[in-house]
Amino acid sequence: MNSDRDYAFAVLAHFQRNPFFYTLNPALLGENRIDDFLFSTLEGFCEHYASTFALLMRAVGIPSRVIVGYQGAEYNRFENYMMVYQYNAHAWNEVWLEGEGWVRFDPTAAVSPERIEIGVEAALRDDPAFLEESLFSAMRLGSFSWLNTMRLRLDAIEYEWNRRVVNYDEEVQFELFERLFGEMTEQKVLLLLLGLAGIVILGVALTVIRIEPGSSHDPVTKLYLRVSRELEKIGLARLRGEGPLNYRDRVVAAKPELAGVMGELTALYVELNYRGKRSTEAQMKQQLKVFRRLLNRLRLNLTPLARMQQRV
Repeated sequence: MNSDRDYAFAVLAHFQRNPFFYTLNPALLGENRIDDFLFSTLEGFCEHYASTFALLMRAVGIPSRVIVGYQGAEYNRFENYMMVYQYNAHAWNEVWLEGEGWVRFDPTAAVSPERIEIGVEAALRDDPAFLEESLFSAMRLGSFSWLNTMRLRLDAIEYEWNRRVVNYDEEVQFELFERLFGEMTEQKVLLLLLGLAGIVILGVALTVIRIEPGSSHDPVTKLYLRVSRELEKIGLARLRGEGPLNYRDRVVAAKPELAGVMGELTALYVELNYRGKRSTEAQMKQQLKVFRRLLNRLRLNLTPLARMQQRV
């Protein structure tokens, strides 16, 4: 190796070239956990990769440390805040390079780039063990608009309650109540609690009763749904919960002649759907035009395949 940086990239290349697998439900490791992970199980989540990477750096005298934090979150539009879950926890590394200082390396990205680029939900969407005990997760309720809306509204109500009531100490609470309602008595406290309970129940009831319009897809998603409808004509409709990358791989495996157009469509969809907010309005319009041209190209490629399907 010519430098410490070359060695670090060589370790990342080892993770890429070998059948390492990203999962939140890895096999149990023994006493020599690093050896078991590197040479036996070859599967794990970010902490496995970060700790192993740090050990391999230190083994040759390169200073390295593990950094932990969170990567990804869910946006609650009703109160304008981010909802961070335990599965958003992430670990990566920093390596000391002479003349550069601490430089960030993320070995998880070498194994599962989807985990870093578009989030753990996308990387593990097809893993049946992911969130198997969480009945009310965003992923499980995402396809049911009104249920997902109710979940977000209830979380927003809890957030406001914690922010405005629970986090106030007793002195601040009574000061606020006396400013609003005058001298506090047991009767006033009881009536206030009953009133707050009634408001919460009413809010939940209104959330359950209100049903949002069925079709609220953005232009990008509408175009991508057309891709599935076109492919459905040859028996390759997108499965429920199937991610775009997995769907592309399944279509290409069944119809290799569609590899080019499916690759371009999927790459553009991921760019628009997950990173499109960074584009200007003019750029977005141009990208949508490209998407429509690719969709037309897919239709042309599907015409002979559909005819063959009808003959069969």
